[in-house]
Amino acid sequence: MTQANGLPPGASMPIFGGSTGGLLRAAETEEKYLITWSTAEERVFEMPTGGAATMVAGTNALYMARKEQCHALHRQLVAQFKIRDSKIFLVTPDGEQTLVYPMDGVVSEKVNPGRVQVGGMPRKIGENPSQAPLKFTGKQPYDP
Repeated sequence: MTQANGLPPGASMPIFGGSTGGLLRAAETEEKYLITWSTAEERVFEMPTGGAATMVAGTNALYMARKEQCHALHRQLVAQFKIRDSKIFLVTPDGEQTLVYPMDGVVSEKVNPGRVQVGGMPRKIGENPSQAPLKFTGKQPYDP
């Protein structure tokens, strides 16, 4: 559900003068990304596209052309302002919003029951084999 301007209900856009690296016209015909977060006070932050903007008190919503820009802003919000409720949505040209991050409701840096571990090794780092004896043997350090 969105407002007439496409923002989530109760959300406002941060105050931003603009830059040359912002939302492209292609985003109106293809896809764009929306990042939302809440804050209790107005604060100045750096835009991933260049320049500075002022977040408004309450819920903020900002459209970006690329998902990576939203992730960069999310990392900044967490590190500098301790804001942990940001969400990233994929917005299609017909206005449909799909939650992209955190996909299952828990940020990927946290453990979540039922989440499958990817790329993990069931050993401590001190138990990793030495690289020198493996060189030119064709074996990988992660082979049993």
